[in-house]
Amino acid sequence: MPWRARTVRPILLRRRASRPQLKRDPLGRGAHTVLRTRKLPVPITWPEGRVGAGHLLPQLILTNPNGFLCVPGHRLVEHGVLAHIGEDVDASDILKRWAREVPAPQQHPEFLARLERYIQQLQGFKIGNVLAIRYAPDSSFQLHKVAERPGTQRAPLP
Repeated sequence: MPWRARTVRPILLRRRASRPQLKRDPLGRGAHTVLRTRKLPVPITWPEGRVGAGHLLPQLILTNPNGFLCVPGHRLVEHGVLAHIGEDVDASDILKRWAREVPAPQQHPEFLARLERYIQQLQGFKIGNVLAIRYAPDSSFQLHKVAERPGTQRAPLP
């Protein structure tokens, strides 16, 4: 029966069933993906390594060319250590937290865009990294790693 051997095809060469190709998200849910994070910097005195309370955000209204804004407290902090905060937050959650401290329009689109860039930059760092922030003249900012993790200053043994 040599004629039957010709109709057998390997699985990879068979024609697929003809079905309509669905797009990845046919209901339009993914038109704008919301960046979320579970890590935010907390204040740290560097190089001593003392960790403070609160979370660090970029200055949305640039008052000083250096430092994060600590919320709560509304003080400027030069360094932060990236910590797990235990919940997913997005730019609007962070803006609400910031607006409780500093009176500002809650849904200001420019502020939301800056906070989304902040969350996006945070994704490139690991929990425990010591961070600082630099602002450009156009008030854009760049996070940079100061150290892999906070060092502990110990007195030498006698």
